[in-house]
Amino acid sequence: MEAKDNPQPEKKRTTAGKIANVLSYILVSVVFLILLLVLLLQTSPVQNFARGKVQNFLEKKLKTRVEIGKLNINFPNSVLLKNVYIEDQTKDTLLSGGLLKVDLSMLLLLKNEIQIKEINFKDITAKIKRVGTDTVFNFQFIVDAFMGDQTKVSEKQDTSTLKMNIDNIIIDNTRIIYQDVLTGNDLNLYVGHLDAPIETFDINRLYFDIPTFTVTGLKGYFYQNEPLQAKIEKAVAEAVTTPGNFLQLRNTEILLKDINFAFKSVPTNISTGFKFASLTAHPDTLNLKDGKFDFKDMALERADIVIQMSNKEAPPVTAKQMEDKEAIPPFTITADEITISESNFKLNNTSMPVLNYGMDYGHMDIRDLNFSANNLLYNIDTIAASIK
Repeated sequence: MEAKDNPQPEKKRTTAGKIANVLSYILVSVVFLILLLVLLLQTSPVQNFARGKVQNFLEKKLKTRVEIGKLNINFPNSVLLKNVYIEDQTKDTLLSGGLLKVDLSMLLLLKNEIQIKEINFKDITAKIKRVGTDTVFNFQFIVDAFMGDQTKVSEKQDTSTLKMNIDNIIIDNTRIIYQDVLTGNDLNLYVGHLDAPIETFDINRLYFDIPTFTVTGLKGYFYQNEPLQAKIEKAVAEAVTTPGNFLQLRNTEILLKDINFAFKSVPTNISTGFKFASLTAHPDTLNLKDGKFDFKDMALERADIVIQMSNKEAPPVTAKQMEDKEAIPPFTITADEITISESNFKLNNTSMPVLNYGMDYGHMDIRDLNFSANNLLYNIDTIAASIK
């Protein structure tokens, strides 16, 4: 009598096969859902729905007017925002922009890494203000709204492993307005085009290596008005006594074209205007901490420079002001070689009498200047160079 085959192993194989089939179906379904979600994120209805949710969240979070005209997510490579508008708490414009595009690797966000290939700003207007006796800027409410949630997070949580890198920043047709009554600073700046490829972006050490910095079509002014003395003395004292990292910059080439900029200082009674076709400079050292800026060479072409000075009786300097002045390091600019071509220079110092003969250093009007010099030294009380 032949022994019958035992069917039990076949049943086991059948059960295992069923489990494998179920798992494969689940895996395929999950992958399909992920792909479907990714595809849906590319469609206009879903992106418009997400835009509305983000806009409503920001309005409730910031308690101010927020508008986002368009949100475009190109997974996993880029995020684009169009027609963005954010008001400050005085109902004035804080930020408005035609386009903000960020090219980044979204998948690396899962590894706690922010890898941004390029940030592109276009048709942007930003207003930063500190008006009256207020001690905070008009964007402080945004910081407070988001930083407030961090008090709920355990102090033991380690966020130092976050890695962030930016490869390039491009700015087109952008205006920046900065007004600070406390310090007396008033800046209005328009940038036609800015291109800043970044070799090293270390936000923790505030170290940034920007090999080439290119700006075209920069126009605007910077006015230094009388500051609120009591407030500014307090700010200087806090800045001197508060330790912190200094901004560290490394750069090998600066290219400026089509520049028209004005500077006016009410405390010193100096007004200047700088208009030039191009300025090329190759820095050797940019030491912001010690105020030392060393250049290998600088070349200025087709410039119109106007300096207006007048005598103004200065108020008596207090001992506290002398201490604050000594605490701030002076700046020094040096250049191995400097070249000026096809440029005009005009100086008018109304505190000095006009001379009818000889060289009048208080009143000059030089046309079509072509000038070369070596070993330039410029600081608060010295201008020296070896003229070729």
